[in-house]
Amino acid sequence: MRFRVNDKFCAQVWDSGRVVIYDNVTNTVRGEHVPESHLQCAANCIRWEGDNLLILGCQDGTVIIFDALEAKVKTFLKKVHAGTVEGLLMIGERVLSCGQDGVIHEYHLTQQTRFQWDQASDLRPLYSMAAIRGGLRLLAASTSQLRMFNAENRTLLKTVTTQHVSPVRFLLTTESSQVLSCADRHLVAWNKKLRCESTLVISSSEVTSLHTEGRWLTAVCAGGECVVWTRSPESATGYERWKRKITVQVATPDATPLQIHEARMVNGQLLLVFGPAGRPRIETVPLPSRNHVLVRNVATMTAPTQISADATGVPVTHYKSSQAKIIGPLNERVENISKSAPKYEDRDEIPLEERLLDGGSDSGKGEELDDQLLVNPRTDNMVHLLLQGLQSGDRTMLNAVIFRHDLEVVGNTVKRLPIDAIQLFIRELEDRDQSQITAEAEITLVEDDTSRIDQDGVDSAAEDTSSGDELHDDLEVMEVEA
Repeated sequence: MRFRVNDKFCAQVWDSGRVVIYDNVTNTVRGEHVPESHLQCAANCIRWEGDNLLILGCQDGTVIIFDALEAKVKTFLKKVHAGTVEGLLMIGERVLSCGQDGVIHEYHLTQQTRFQWDQASDLRPLYSMAAIRGGLRLLAASTSQLRMFNAENRTLLKTVTTQHVSPVRFLLTTESSQVLSCADRHLVAWNKKLRCESTLVISSSEVTSLHTEGRWLTAVCAGGECVVWTRSPESATGYERWKRKITVQVATPDATPLQIHEARMVNGQLLLVFGPAGRPRIETVPLPSRNHVLVRNVATMTAPTQISADATGVPVTHYKSSQAKIIGPLNERVENISKSAPKYEDRDEIPLEERLLDGGSDSGKGEELDDQLLVNPRTDNMVHLLLQGLQSGDRTMLNAVIFRHDLEVVGNTVKRLPIDAIQLFIRELEDRDQSQITAEAEITLVEDDTSRIDQDGVDSAAEDTSSGDELHDDLEVMEVEA
């Protein structure tokens, strides 16, 4: 939504394309235009020409020429630019527009003809325009350049590099033929030969509106305040200087700041447009001599907090889904999905002692604890214990699962193992199997050694026995010979 004000009227253009014209003196709506749905477009720039002609540049490249007195659209130039329209200007009967596509488009009101300036075509977007030297020259500004054209034959004459680093949104001229270019919050003053004379900072925030009137310069900032500058007479250096005069703000009695949308000097007085967007307020005040805060009580519509007892209303009947008739092949049955509140039986409150005594009874009839069969809690898997054992390498945990006699629990445990734990489990089983094979081999070796030792003892005993028998026979022979 944007505001633009001239000496008599204030235009408010909404993003939907709705245009509201206010009278500056009476602060009332003079006219309103609501476009049709296929003509709606958001305005990006607005320009007044005279008292009745309002030119709108839209985001889709459309240019609209609007008659404020009749509140109707005179000309609708649909998408004459390939991008957003950034700047508008009128020289005589010609309406000029520039935009993001870097092209200057011309429309003649009387002849209803269109032209496109070929030499103005450039890859750099154009953001603002101004007519100088009585309309014989045209200035177009981009981010870092000022381009001068011959307005009659549409040819490029000169290009000047500026000191701006952001798009030049405002390009104005003064009574002394001075050119002012404003980008972001910086302003540069140029002489007739497009030589920089001075550079100054307009405000602490971005400038959203800028107007010149005589020796006055009014700027509205994004912060909501209005800054007024004045031009001093020519100094010894030969050019004029701009000096900051006052800053004007608007607030409510409870110190709530109000946004200033538009401001300009009219007949030596300051014209302000401020307040909520739905109900803006237009007021002309004398120019203060120093920084000033205007205190205004802006009335806003508030919803009533209480309803009086005398108020009469129309009864509202709420229909249920079960009362509706469904006609069609689908959804032929409509079920009542409304849920009723659960019903609870009235029970006598049981003392705490009885509830403690009946704590072990499932039926609640007071059986004794000794009469019940106590069953230990049981689980169907031990996957958590197995995972802890595999991660920590605790053989006690692993043995508790692997050597469990309940095959169902072991099977469920293995089935619930994660994929990354299956490899660890298989490795554990392989290690156990390998250690078992090694142990059996050692036992076999020990048994073989034992059998060999036993056989050697038997053989030695037999030899001892045979030698004893031979000695006994020799003794008997010796006795006989004797």
